[in-house]
Amino acid sequence: MTQESAPRRVLVIDDEPGVRGYVRRALDAAGYVVDEAAGGRIGIDLMDKAPDLVLLDLGLPDMSGEEVLRHIRTARPWVPVIVWTAGSDAHAEVRCRSLGSHAFLRKPLPLSTLLTSIGQVGRASPNAADTTRSGGFG
Repeated sequence: MTQESAPRRVLVIDDEPGVRGYVRRALDAAGYVVDEAAGGRIGIDLMDKAPDLVLLDLGLPDMSGEEVLRHIRTARPWVPVIVWTAGSDAHAEVRCRSLGSHAFLRKPLPLSTLLTSIGQVGRASPNAADTTRSGGFG
């Protein structure tokens, strides 16, 4: 398998099963390999599968999405993270950006917007072409 044909792996960390399933089906159809986590601790453990991108919900049951983002930035700083939330905290985006998120989206949003954001972040990631660390996402 060549680098260009290698699957792009996305880790979806969201506590809502319906949301994870919906996103999984859409990403599967778009050619992505998807791993799912219902909480932050499981998401952190799944970073061992070397995702090329993480889609991270802020409202998780076991730890905050911001805590998960800190862990990801420490363990795998080259992996792009898109944060999304249904919350209304006006300062969350600023905090997440300062922690290193690549994009911040508000739920609900059209699936096309999510897919476009994933593609843009994957291409814009400074390490997207560095397949030794990121798997060549984008």
